[in-house]
Amino acid sequence: ICRGDWRTFLQEPGHGTYEEIMLEGMVLAGARAEIAEKLERTRAFLPKIDCWALVDSIVPTYRFKPQELPVRKTLAFRPPLTIGFFGQFRKEKNLGFFLDAFVKARFHVPVHLIVQGATAKPQDGELFDKIAEKYRQYDNITFWHKNLIGLEWQKALLSVDAIMMPYAAERYRYHWGAMLFTAIGFYKPVLSSPELNPEVLEKYKIGMAVDLRSPETFAAQLVAFVDDLIKNAKVYERNLALANEEYSHERLIRNILKDPSAPI
Repeated sequence: ICRGDWRTFLQEPGHGTYEEIMLEGMVLAGARAEIAEKLERTRAFLPKIDCWALVDSIVPTYRFKPQELPVRKTLAFRPPLTIGFFGQFRKEKNLGFFLDAFVKARFHVPVHLIVQGATAKPQDGELFDKIAEKYRQYDNITFWHKNLIGLEWQKALLSVDAIMMPYAAERYRYHWGAMLFTAIGFYKPVLSSPELNPEVLEKYKIGMAVDLRSPETFAAQLVAFVDDLIKNAKVYERNLALANEEYSHERLIRNILKDPSAPI
């Protein structure tokens, strides 16, 4: 199929079965096309995904050329300070808790919150839109109901001053957190889950572990976090540089070369 008229194949109506969706993902992944077309077709395919197997069907052959966007390694926070809250949205993520805390926070400087919701199921998309409508009155909250891929994702990361990542589970405590290390690589301070690689925050002052006992508690922490960023910008800058050095590709390669028996 991929070697033939795959575009016509993808346009043919199906019955929405698991097998058909799986085949569609495999064809889309294996088809040869310009990256802009692949991304557009991928965005259209994402709402059909409802399990990891379908995710795996589409990603193996994707290759994105890295974009050399400049990362600002010096931290200087100027109002409004922008916090990014990125990721997939599902009902059980209790987004309302974090939004309630944000609107209750009495910041000493203007703060803007960007909330991205990448949704896979129609019901999740409808709920995200309802939440966005509920908080439409707040000028300092912006909702992005879309997926962020490739260059668009990098630009989103560069557009914020700090990143909020409050979700994690204890069973993942010592798994490498992709979002955390992405934030480190982009020199962004974090508000992260205490289950998300706690040893990193213990060693480097690059953010705070979230306190989610109540919206009021988290609101107070948001205020303290913003105040601390402004007051200690150079401390965060220095620690992000140190964290980048420790978790760099170069350090990984050097450690492997020091120990020839280490698995590759």
